[in-house]
Amino acid sequence: MIPHRHLTKSLQTLLAFLAFFTTPYTLYADGYNSVSFFVVAHPDDWQLFMGKHANEVAGIPSRKMVFIYVTAGDAGAGNSIRDMGKIPYFMAREFAAMKSTIFLCQSVSDSNRDSYSITAVNSHSIVVRRYKNTVSYYLRLPDGGVEAQGQHALKKLYKNQITTLNSVDNQNQYTGWQDIVETISSIIRTETAGITDLKEINMPDIAGTRNNGDHVDHYMAGVLALSATKNSCFSNILYQGYKIAKEPSDLNMDAVLFKRNLLRQIGNELAGDGYADCQDDGHVAFTKNEKWIVENNACTFHDPFASFVRTRGYRMEDVADTSDYFAIKLYPNPAGSQVYMLISDATEDLYRIVLYDMQGTAVKTKALHLDKNSSEVSIDTESLPAGNYIVRLEGGNQRATASFIKN
Repeated sequence: MIPHRHLTKSLQTLLAFLAFFTTPYTLYADGYNSVSFFVVAHPDDWQLFMGKHANEVAGIPSRKMVFIYVTAGDAGAGNSIRDMGKIPYFMAREFAAMKSTIFLCQSVSDSNRDSYSITAVNSHSIVVRRYKNTVSYYLRLPDGGVEAQGQHALKKLYKNQITTLNSVDNQNQYTGWQDIVETISSIIRTETAGITDLKEINMPDIAGTRNNGDHVDHYMAGVLALSATKNSCFSNILYQGYKIAKEPSDLNMDAVLFKRNLLRQIGNELAGDGYADCQDDGHVAFTKNEKWIVENNACTFHDPFASFVRTRGYRMEDVADTSDYFAIKLYPNPAGSQVYMLISDATEDLYRIVLYDMQGTAVKTKALHLDKNSSEVSIDTESLPAGNYIVRLEGGNQRATASFIKN
């Protein structure tokens, strides 16, 4: 577990143990009194289809934002590396989603909370990342929109055409549709514990009359969100998907530029990991619109939807260029008990090193206080089993990735 606030190492270890083996899992006493959930199919969905609203609520005092990514967005690659990629595609997409989340929170005056954990939820091991006032859950189910093993897998599970569904990292098997529903319900129950004010859930609109022609996984994410919050007190905000690309723009320039900068974070991260940067005309077209309706149930809240809209204006020239991918190299490769990392053009004092296995599980983390005059760091790999590993170095706006083989 990466250090959480100012906890001692022994207490961090204890919390990690309790989080993994306890269901329901350990609650964070984070002090938030309202929460916005974003239940989406893919790691770039809220940015493209809900980005304006996410920006509006990001800086609201005592507001927590919870992102639930249903699929891995692996485009049929599973846990493998695609094309000229440096790491498995699903991991690159998770890193890209997190980079956009960090950008979203750049003006949030919250604690510097930043933690990674594998947490037991409904008897499944879920990757969870907490950053400032956000929490991200990655279910890593197969991307169902391609001609591959996972094609329409969520829909098939929903219709009982298949009985089980594995996550792309093969860490979890879901037995039936209700298993996924209950997993998301468990996340929502945990993250709403102690919330006394508004609870909203943002999701794809499943109504074909309003949202025709959307991705099959978008519809399934909407069904999951509605099923998981059945008989609960939520404001449901339902968003249109692919069709907004063909409609006239309904956003002001500040909102369009903010959404494009969210896409820019995603594209820069993917490019740094060896993949197409996704800043093509097709994706950019989604940034000019955002269409939604609100469906409130019988519950009432002190803070109705119309009262918490908050505008933060951004111009392209106001946004720092976060595409600075400094370089790291690893040697020897293959490695034995040690691997050495050469770092060039570092600009930060504090970095974090994370070692991942090829299933996307963080197996080792280390804080690194880097002297700007130093360029070489050793990483102890003696306890690692033989296999392929990915090293991720993060600090400020700098991020770099490299891989090595452990003999």
